[in-house]
Amino acid sequence: MRKIIVLIIITLTIISCSQVKEKISFKITGTIVQNSTITKEIILITQTNEIQDTAKISSNNFEFNGKVSEPTNAAIIVDGKRIKFPLVNDEIEIKILNTENTEFEINYKNSQVNNNLQSYYNKESKEYFDKYKLLEGQKVKSTNDDIKYKKIISQDSLAINFIQQLVRKYESHSDKSGLSIIINDLTGLIGTRNHPTEIGEFYKLLPVNEQNGFYGNNIKTYLEQSSKISLGQKINFDFIDINQKAYTINEFKGNFILLEFWATWCGPCISQIPFLKQASKKKDKIQLISISIDEDLNKWKDKIKDLEMDWINIHYKQEKNDLKEDFFITGVPYNILISQDGEILRKNITMTELLELLN
Repeated sequence: MRKIIVLIIITLTIISCSQVKEKISFKITGTIVQNSTITKEIILITQTNEIQDTAKISSNNFEFNGKVSEPTNAAIIVDGKRIKFPLVNDEIEIKILNTENTEFEINYKNSQVNNNLQSYYNKESKEYFDKYKLLEGQKVKSTNDDIKYKKIISQDSLAINFIQQLVRKYESHSDKSGLSIIINDLTGLIGTRNHPTEIGEFYKLLPVNEQNGFYGNNIKTYLEQSSKISLGQKINFDFIDINQKAYTINEFKGNFILLEFWATWCGPCISQIPFLKQASKKKDKIQLISISIDEDLNKWKDKIKDLEMDWINIHYKQEKNDLKEDFFITGVPYNILISQDGEILRKNITMTELLELLN
């Protein structure tokens, strides 16, 4: 009887160890189908910067071994081309069909992280985005601000429903691999980023290590920003513009005020300038204040001239304020729309919504 008990304990220990091994490490075995690769090495990197590894290509085969502390976006680089995929601690098979067009097949032995993320990016978020753009394309002809905001309220409802649907899906999901990546994406996805309460509830579904990981910390920063800079909050501060002229926000009460955070090196920021120029013509309705987070002041000043940004331009480093810290800015473009009464009316309003509000 004693031998049987010992045998059971040993068996359970072996099973337990094998399960732990599966959870704490990954093994990628890869094959390159075509024979036209120039290099004899292949590189593996992760978005979290946790993994930066190089493997030899031998007879069109390669292998990576290691561990990640959380699911992460990763990429294999071969012949200068990036093949992007989610990396988790699992046994992963990758078959590269074409390095030129980055075509590949991937198989995970124990997790469905790829299915989760493919479902989100290729189906769920795409369907949501299409519906959002349909609402955005609707024309609202009215001088009544309340009627104009009905469309924005509809977009808000759509965003909330989308987040809640995902929460319901993953609440009962046996494999939540990649969930931190999805929630992190929601904090920046058009429309959804204005709903920290719903995203905060979603965030609670993450295991503790992911809540405190790379994506979890991004989400926490977003939630902190949202709680400290909230809708309805009164905004007032003094500042000096690019021409050393002093202002206070309260000077512009009675009009909308748009605080637009940007940088000269930010492509999406630059693409919004034509829309801001249209908005700047409505001087009787809105005051634009572009706030640069550039470190190179000369580049900032030159860019303003080049782009003919003839509204108020200021730098985030002010004598009494660090506006980047005061407004918890973690990335650009980012904006805050202040009402005629000096309260935060909207965060990250789209240029289409802004122009419709002013028309």
